[in-house]
Amino acid sequence: MRTLLIFIASLFFQNLFAQFSQFGRIQKSSERFREKAYQTALCQTIILSNGKAAAVGSINSKTNGGSDGYLVLFNPMGQDVTDRNIGGTKDDGFNSIAQLPDGTLLAVGFTRSSESKKQMAWLVQVNDSGRVLRERTFDLAAFQSVLVGDDGTAYLLGTGRNDQQIELKCIKISDWKVIFDKNYYFGNSLKDVKSATLAQDGGVVLVGNTQKSGAVNSDDIWVIKVDKTGNLAFSKRYGEALYVEEAENIIRTADNGFAIAGNTNSNTGNNRDAWLLKLDETGTQQWQKTYGGKGVDMAFAVAQTFDERYYLVGKTFSHTNGARSSQIHLIKTNAAGERLWEDNDGGKADDWATALTPLYDGSFLLTAFTEGDESNHAWYYRFHANDDDMQASFANDNPFRRADWQVQTDSRFLEANQNTALGVRFTNTAQRMIKNVQLKCKSQNSLIWPQNLTFLGAFRAGETKNVMIPIKTLVGLEEGQHTLDIELTVGGATLEKFSYKVIAKRRNSQQIFLQVPPQYAIDANSITTVKVTIENPTAMAAADIRLAIELPRGLQAIGEQVFNLTKPILAGKNAEVSFKYRGEILSDLGTERPKFNCSLFQNNVLIDVAKMEIAPLSKNSTVSSAMLVWTSPDEDKADIQNISLSKSTFDIELKAYTNEPVKREQFKIFVDELPIDGSKMDVVDLSAPVQQQNQFRQIYKTRLELEPQKRYRVRVDLQTTRGGIISSRTLMVRYNSDRSNLHVVSIGTSNSDLKYTAKDAANVASFFKKQTNLPFKKTYITERSDSTKTDCNNIKRVFNDLVKRYNNPDAEQRIKDEDYLIVFISSHGKTGDDKQYKILPSDYNPSDGDILTIDYQIDVMNQLNKINCHKIVFIDACHSGLMRGAKNSREADALLKISQAAVGTTILASCRADELSYEDESWQNGAFTKALLEALSNQSCSDEAGGFSSDGNKDGLVTLGEIVQFIKRRVPVLAANQKRLTSQNPVLINGELDSEIPLILLNR
Repeated sequence: MRTLLIFIASLFFQNLFAQFSQFGRIQKSSERFREKAYQTALCQTIILSNGKAAAVGSINSKTNGGSDGYLVLFNPMGQDVTDRNIGGTKDDGFNSIAQLPDGTLLAVGFTRSSESKKQMAWLVQVNDSGRVLRERTFDLAAFQSVLVGDDGTAYLLGTGRNDQQIELKCIKISDWKVIFDKNYYFGNSLKDVKSATLAQDGGVVLVGNTQKSGAVNSDDIWVIKVDKTGNLAFSKRYGEALYVEEAENIIRTADNGFAIAGNTNSNTGNNRDAWLLKLDETGTQQWQKTYGGKGVDMAFAVAQTFDERYYLVGKTFSHTNGARSSQIHLIKTNAAGERLWEDNDGGKADDWATALTPLYDGSFLLTAFTEGDESNHAWYYRFHANDDDMQASFANDNPFRRADWQVQTDSRFLEANQNTALGVRFTNTAQRMIKNVQLKCKSQNSLIWPQNLTFLGAFRAGETKNVMIPIKTLVGLEEGQHTLDIELTVGGATLEKFSYKVIAKRRNSQQIFLQVPPQYAIDANSITTVKVTIENPTAMAAADIRLAIELPRGLQAIGEQVFNLTKPILAGKNAEVSFKYRGEILSDLGTERPKFNCSLFQNNVLIDVAKMEIAPLSKNSTVSSAMLVWTSPDEDKADIQNISLSKSTFDIELKAYTNEPVKREQFKIFVDELPIDGSKMDVVDLSAPVQQQNQFRQIYKTRLELEPQKRYRVRVDLQTTRGGIISSRTLMVRYNSDRSNLHVVSIGTSNSDLKYTAKDAANVASFFKKQTNLPFKKTYITERSDSTKTDCNNIKRVFNDLVKRYNNPDAEQRIKDEDYLIVFISSHGKTGDDKQYKILPSDYNPSDGDILTIDYQIDVMNQLNKINCHKIVFIDACHSGLMRGAKNSREADALLKISQAAVGTTILASCRADELSYEDESWQNGAFTKALLEALSNQSCSDEAGGFSSDGNKDGLVTLGEIVQFIKRRVPVLAANQKRLTSQNPVLINGELDSEIPLILLNR
């Protein structure tokens, strides 16, 4: 395969100079180039099912040593460029890439960084944001190509030398299990493999070139087919004796034959001409055509249009007499290869097209290389010709027939914490082509994430396609039936809406998982032992395992609740963990049952969650049972744990559910874990018992006297007649005798490839500076948006000063327990050498390593944990920002894990772990910041469900909960409308703060 020299290492593109716009027959858009080059070579570009593009190659810049494999993900519409270096301390590189049905990607090439210390063929699987999922090496010099079939099986193709002859290797795998591994020998005649494509029958067809040897005395092209069982189906050479023919690219055509682009000197005997060769599905030549002028003309890629015509691209020296530099050469032919027209594009130095990739709407992505006057450039643009029919064929009646819906796993079930796909066969029953077909998919379960938009392209009359919708499931997915809502659209217009039911199983066969009994019986006032099994179905031992048990209210742990396994769990084996508890539970809670929550971690990563239900006691049981439920502030708001009062008393009110009446003296109030006497309580009241089925319900009331400016931990215990103790949930209660103060810290770093982070911080600080209607006594603003004040030392100093302001009673801007602290951060982020998450200040320099970085755990969260006030963090630094409008999600998991472990802090992150955070020129902010500012100012917005604002209940108050809900609703709309082929969904982490706390008082 011809190496595609595209220098897009940092990959933000500027508009191309006017000199590169000479095509007259096509309409170009999304034209981009990279002015200064790194030593980067990209070898292949593909279009993904979500409409984005992926390219792979190698890079020599910012590596750990030698070259690295290089992955680029971008939107061919001109947005969202993300790049990744993947490799070790020696030379590594990628040659080819393909997409699996589950949306993940397979990249192949070579590595010298393996333990064997020799060059090996290299296979790497990454997710759709470029994070490496797993990798493997094979005893071969390199893989040249990878292809993936509809069923998810993959062909890995490579060449090497064995016993002084060329060896062609074809390995077929499914979920990394080898189906066959076969070698084919062609003496010394086969020189290389340039390109490969899938055949209609599931086999694979390769094209390469020959070299002069004992059996071959000319330079021809060689086409080889391997069937789906690994047998050699045919091996054929094409070309004329004494002349040179070279192949560059092969595609499968609409008639299931093949078209090959290359060059030949058979017409002139000297200069090369572009060459297009058409074969049928058996490899028999149907026709061949050459195209060229007086100079050298070469074709590097071929693509077929919806109406079965061809585009051929490459380079030409025939554009002017005596040309000393090349230009891009684009040729359009009819279905028989007869030239319809041709055109050139380029400047004064060498320019040539290297790849041509069809897009789903009938347009094409052309990738090129240009040598500028002083530096080299990468160059790509999207185009369609004026004579292309780009209009979608919309049918009023749905002509599509669908069948064979199934989940693409061995069990045909969804499993927790996996990537899979939903497969379906669509057939166009109409007598005409239907173009621009798409599927929209949404899940009614938040733990199931289907790909929102899947591009199907065009369906010819009668054509059937196997369509795959990638699906990601999260940890905690429970067994049962779940609904996916699917919408079939053509040209943006809805053709049909329907639903599909998928069945989920909690276990995951690809990793260790929990096996727990679905129910567990309770013995009153006795110690009960529960056993949890950890199973390892994988082929490797599992080490670094931790199990955490969370008990429901009313149960008391006896001993440990967190268990670190000291020994690995061997492959195919299991381990048992036992824990003990004591307590009493209601015999009947209606549809709600108390549950144990069991969380399983490996290498500090949550990989499974299981819930174990407490079995209800029978009506004839003599065991006493009870439960306490807070009804103040509100039993329906179970997430409320922090209560802020403006009066000196706290009204305690709970419902007690028992199977026998209780008395007032059986209740005891605990404050800060100490029992209190009656002097701090007002009148105690207990209602008469009301019998419900086999239980009694009574309401317990009392009043607790509070001291000003002090926070209390309040719990109520009920002593049962058999000696058991039932405990309520602990509430955090604070009495504020005066209005609290608000402290706002707004930080936005300045980086060369971020346009709006500093402006984000300035806009947030400016909003609070201008407010006169805040429900706080005083407001203190700390703004750090100037590049001179957002270096490493200054940012660390900000958080150190916050701790000093909390600990020093004489501080001018003292932070008190009753105060509110809002921290806003918009910046870059990355995982450092120590595997910890870092925020990058304005003076960060990659050459300095982690010296000038902000450790998110140490410098931010640990400092905030020292401040015992109401803390709210809005963070848009979970992903590395790029000027082109996207923020890379590589580091998101690290930041989210730290945030989840925060104490007493409510954190709203800008997007989920597998998504990007966006900024855009039209917003002049990041999407997250724009939505935050709209929420604070109660701006009216709209989406598909209608109009909305942060003050949804029109009470004149904007609360923390309303702000969070507004942002979570608004940001996805902004991203979808502006960025189109993507999604962004803010995430609330550790929402411990009372959502009813008002932050803004609106003018009424």
